[in-house]
Amino acid sequence: MKTRIVNTPVRSGQQIYARDADLIVTNSVSAGAELVADGNIHIYGMMRGRALAGASGDRDCQIFCTNLAAELVSIAGEYWIMDQIPEEFLVKQRACAFRMAPSLSRHLIRPLFFR
Repeated sequence: MKTRIVNTPVRSGQQIYARDADLIVTNSVSAGAELVADGNIHIYGMMRGRALAGASGDRDCQIFCTNLAAELVSIAGEYWIMDQIPEEFLVKQRACAFRMAPSLSRHLIRPLFFR
């Protein structure tokens, strides 16, 4: 799978789509902005907008984020809005991964540990 890299801030009203690719954003994503990828999404900055991975239906995709305050996160059309994301993962400079649990048909969120 290809990778699309965005090094600039993604502003409110913008949509970035990585067709048949993973998406890596190395800057902040404002509220009202939208990231869409057919593959995985990586955000190495503050994430306040919407992130939709697996847009073509791939339930194995994941969203990786260093600072999560997203309005919405979605894997293959299954989504969580901000109110459904456990508080311990929101805006506490705690990196996390968001993925589907295929056998359970529900979302899982877990911390990422960097050494």
